[in-house]
Amino acid sequence: MGDTMKSLTIHNIEEPLLALLREKAQKEDKSINQSVKEMMELSVGMKLPGRDKHKSEFEDLCGVWSTGDLHDFEKATKDFEKIDQDDWK
Repeated sequence: MGDTMKSLTIHNIEEPLLALLREKAQKEDKSINQSVKEMMELSVGMKLPGRDKHKSEFEDLCGVWSTGDLHDFEKATKDFEKIDQDDWK
C-alpha cells in the first residue's frame, strides 16, 4: 500500500465560517487548504501548538549527522561519562 495523499471535501460550509477561515489563512499568509489542514492536525493531536513556530528560522543550522559524525562526537565526549567519586565528597 503506497503513501498517497487523500482529498477531503466538506459540504455546506456557511459563509460566516468560510469568511473566518479565509481571514485566518490570509493573516498567516497561507492557503485556506493549508490553514485548515494545520487546524485539523492540531485538533487531533498530530501536532502540538507552537512547536514548529520558529523552525524555518533555524533550518540552515539544522542537519543530519553521518555515522562518522556520531562516532566522532561520542569519542570526543566519552570523558563526560566518567564520574570522579572525589568530586562528590
